Amino acid sequence: YLSGESSVGEEEIEAIKNRFERKKEKTLIVGTDIYGHPNGINIAKLVALLEKYSDFKVLLMPPFTNTLGVALLCDLDPKTEGKVVGYNELGDYIISKGGNGHFNVPALNQQEGTFTSIDLKVVNTNAALPFDGFCLNDLANEILDKKKKYTIDYTELLGNKKEFKAIKFDDMKNGFDKYGNDLRGYSLNKFEIETRIEMPNEVEELETYNGSVVYRCEPLHQFNRATGKSLLLQSDTHLRGSAAFATAAKIKAGDKVNIIYGNQVKTKMFKVDTTIKGTIALYPTFDDGLSDDLIPLGYRFKRVKIEKVVDDE
Repeated sequence: YLSGESSVGEEEIEAIKNRFERKKEKTLIVGTDIYGHPNGINIAKLVALLEKYSDFKVLLMPPFTNTLGVALLCDLDPKTEGKVVGYNELGDYIISKGGNGHFNVPALNQQEGTFTSIDLKVVNTNAALPFDGFCLNDLANEILDKKKKYTIDYTELLGNKKEFKAIKFDDMKNGFDKYGNDLRGYSLNKFEIETRIEMPNEVEELETYNGSVVYRCEPLHQFNRATGKSLLLQSDTHLRGSAAFATAAKIKAGDKVNIIYGNQVKTKMFKVDTTIKGTIALYPTFDDGLSDDLIPLGYRFKRVKIEKVVDDE
């Protein structure tokens, strides 16, 4: 059934099954593919049941550096109302480290502060490069009654949330020991919580994905959005697809193509990738969230229209 409903061959499924039989510990890694899925909430319920009633452990992979920290500290509204301030994302007012917003702020390596890692640790960072401008603390001092000299003066106030500890930034450990163990920061508090798992809705029939499908992914050999802008690490921005994709879209390697999604048209060069199976192409981008590109938004799989660009003679 799985082979018939996906591009995964029966031999690959059998190989996965054999690997499972040899493993004592099994981990399911859940990431951005699921977070942006139209039925993401229902999938989350299924994942919770899988973790509770199977021998799988579930690891939720944060999509960005401090996504986990923000999720622990902030409550998300179910829908957007009123004006929106975007922090490195689109909004009515944009705070950006990339210099393309309304208010410029330092990048991660230009400021002192903390982030919460996937290891459930609050990790302190120090400024490696100078930044001649304002920071979030300047905004806070204009808005809040109590003024702070530095942004890191807020670090110990994280202790108001039960997961965090009331530790001053300058009191945190820093560096690594001779064995390579990370001494930075501190581990989040652990405590028992009462869990209640809602039963998922009945799974609907899989939608038929006819036509051209692209998958939004990070460029090869890039680590994050910052390196994606580096002049020393040039990205391969080709639309990379399988031979089957090229045949279905009536294009060939080296063609310039228009990728049409809704009212948006993006142009890329096409390259055949023999390692890709199935009728699909990879759409690489480390989009900073501030462009008009709609393909990186939401679910990573997008149904698009592919047109070959015919240059005028």
